[in-house]
Amino acid sequence: MSQSTSQTVAQLLHNAGIAVAAAVSMTLLTIILTILSSIKKAGVLGEHKYFLKENGLLKITEANETLVKWNSIKSIIKTNKFVLVQINWYLFHTNTG
Repeated sequence: MSQSTSQTVAQLLHNAGIAVAAAVSMTLLTIILTILSSIKKAGVLGEHKYFLKENGLLKITEANETLVKWNSIKSIIKTNKFVLVQINWYLFHTNTG
């Protein structure tokens, strides 16, 4: 291999290493930020109480109250153990049945 080719390969490997390190760092940062934003005070973790109301599904947490109107609920699925209320393609409210 010529000197120029060796330098090119070395530069490519160096750049690939930097890219992998950046990807790992961003993934770790995303995980940390997700955990920090999901603390109990934000209403993500902790007890959730659900109430069926005339105008929708009311969810109450320590941090907030949210009314999901009936026309915005995509589906309701009941299993042997859970009731799943689908809000969109990725978000479900879950309660034990």
